[in-house]
Amino acid sequence: MVSLDWGSWPLRWKFLAGFVLVVLVSVVGTVEIAGRLLENALQRRIVEEFQGVAQTQRAALEKELWHQVESLSAGAEEETLISEAVAHSARYADPLLRAYAVQQEELLWRLQPDSSLRRQILQGPAAARLRALRDRLTGHLHLLLTDAHGILVAATEPPRAYRFDREPWWQAAWSQGRGAPYISTLQFDEDLQTTVVYLAVPIYRRDTHQAVGVLRSAYGASQIFGILSQFRIGRTGRALLLDRDGAIRMDPIGLLHREQRVTDLGLKPEDLARPEGTVFTRDWLIAYSRVGPGIAHRLPALEERGWMLAVVQSEDEALAPVERLGRQVLLWTVVLGLLAVGLAYVASASLTRPLRELTEAAQQMGAGRLNVRVPVTSRDELGVLAETFNAMAVRLQDLYQNLERRVQERTHQLQTAAEMGRLIASTLDLNELLRTAVNLIRDRLGYYHASVFLIEESGRWAVLQESTGEVGRKLKERGHRLEVGGRSLIGWVTANGRPRVAQRTAEDPIHLKNELLPETRSEAAFPLKIGDRIIGALDVQSTLEEAFDPGAFSVLQILADQLAVAIENARLYQQAQAALEETQALYRPPGI
Repeated sequence: MVSLDWGSWPLRWKFLAGFVLVVLVSVVGTVEIAGRLLENALQRRIVEEFQGVAQTQRAALEKELWHQVESLSAGAEEETLISEAVAHSARYADPLLRAYAVQQEELLWRLQPDSSLRRQILQGPAAARLRALRDRLTGHLHLLLTDAHGILVAATEPPRAYRFDREPWWQAAWSQGRGAPYISTLQFDEDLQTTVVYLAVPIYRRDTHQAVGVLRSAYGASQIFGILSQFRIGRTGRALLLDRDGAIRMDPIGLLHREQRVTDLGLKPEDLARPEGTVFTRDWLIAYSRVGPGIAHRLPALEERGWMLAVVQSEDEALAPVERLGRQVLLWTVVLGLLAVGLAYVASASLTRPLRELTEAAQQMGAGRLNVRVPVTSRDELGVLAETFNAMAVRLQDLYQNLERRVQERTHQLQTAAEMGRLIASTLDLNELLRTAVNLIRDRLGYYHASVFLIEESGRWAVLQESTGEVGRKLKERGHRLEVGGRSLIGWVTANGRPRVAQRTAEDPIHLKNELLPETRSEAAFPLKIGDRIIGALDVQSTLEEAFDPGAFSVLQILADQLAVAIENARLYQQAQAALEETQALYRPPGI
C-alpha cells in the first residue's frame, strides 16, 4: 500500500506523480490557449518565411546586377579600349588648352552629325570593340567609353552629350581616380526612349592599375522585369519593385496602377524607412527588403539609392495554414496528453535510474570501496553529475594512494635519519664521518648532490670538507670555498644561522650556479650549529624543482643537527687524542 507521506515516496514515484499532474494541467489549459499560441507561432513563421522570400528575391536581383557589372568589367579589360582611353586622356597636357579643345569638340559633336569626330567615335576601333562586347552581353542596349576627363571616346550609338564628367554615374565610377563600379536606379534614357539601369565600371591600365577611363552601359529594365515576372507564390503572391517613397517602379503582374503607391495596400511610410520588414495590412501580407546590402561591400551606396523589392500575397491565402492548424489543435491535444502520460512513466524511470546508481555508489564509497565508478550514459546534467562523481572518486583514490606513498617516503626518510644517526654517532674519524654522511644523504634519500662545508678559524670562509661523487672530488682538489655572508646559499646560511631553500634555482637570487652541477633545479642549505655557534653548513641539491617539501625539510634539518653534534664530537675526540699523545710524550723515558 502506498503511503500518503510524500517524503517517504521513492524518487521514481515522485517524478511520475509530478509529470502526470503537469500533463493533466497542460491538457486542460491547452484546450483554451493552444489554438492562440500555435496560431501566433505559425503566423510568425509565415512572416519569417515570407521575409526570407523577399530577401531571396532581392538577392537574386542583386546577383543579376552584379553579374552584369562583372561582365562589363571583363569587357573593360579589352586592350583596344584601354589604349584608346589612355591616348585620349593624354591628348592635352595643359588644362586650359584641354578645356578649350573639349569646348570646340563639343560644339562640333552637336552641330555637325557627319564630322570626322563623330565618325571616329562611332566607327573607330574602340566603337567596333564596344559593339562586339554589346553583342556578347545580354540586355545591354548601349555602350559608351569616356577618358579620364569624362570626354566621349567611343560609343555604339550616338549619345546627345559629348562630355559626362558632371554625370553622377561618371563621378561615382571614376571616384577621383580610384575607380569603383556603379549601378543607378531605374531611369528613362532620352537617347533610347526606354527605361534603363546605368552600369558603369572604371577602365584600368594593366601596368599601373590606374584608372584611365569609364565604360558605361544602358542595361534594359526589361531584364529586371523578367526576373520579377518569374516569381510566383501561390495564387496571389507577386513581386514588385518600389522606390524609397513606395511608388511602384515595376509591377509585372499589374497589381497596382503605376501612379499608385504600395502604401495604398496599407503599408505605412515609416515601414519603408526600415531596410526590411514584414507587415500584415487589411488584405495583404507584404514583405519588403532594400536592394543593395548583399553587394554593398563591393558596390558602395547602392542601397542608398532607394530600391525596394516587395513581395505581396493576400492575407487569406497566406494565413490558410493557420486556420487548418486551429482545427487540429483539440484532437492533437488529447492524443498528445495521453502519450505524455505514458512518456512520463518512461521518463521518470530513466531519470531516477542514474540517481539510484549514484546513491548506491556513494554508499559503497562510504564503506571504503574507493575503486567504485558510476557508468556515464548521457551528456546531460545527470551525465555531468556522474562524471563529477567519478572524478571525485579518482581524486579520493589518488589522494589516499599519495598519502600512503608519502607515509612510506616519510618512514623511509626517518629510518634513514635514524640509521645515519647511529652510523655517525659510532664514527669518531672526522673524514670518515663526513664521507659517510654525504653518501647516505645522496644514496638513501635520492638527491643529486650533497656537501658539507666547515667554517675556517678566521670565520671568513666556509671550506668544502666533503662532497659526493666525481664532482665532489674535483671541488675538493681545487679547494672549493664560499665566503660567509656571500652571494650563495652556503654564504647566507653560515651568516644568518638559519636554513634556506631555493625551490627553483633559476628564480632564486641567492643561488650560486656551479658549472660542475648543471642539472641542479633546487637546493637546500642547513647550518651546522653547536648551541649558537655556527661551525659549517650542509648543502643538498636535487634535479627536480620543488623537491624539498616540509617533510624532507624536517628530516634534513634533523640530519644537519645530528651531523653538527657528531662533527663536534669528532673534533673533541681528535683534540683529546692529540693532548694525550703530547702528555705521553712528556713522560716517556728518553730513548724509548
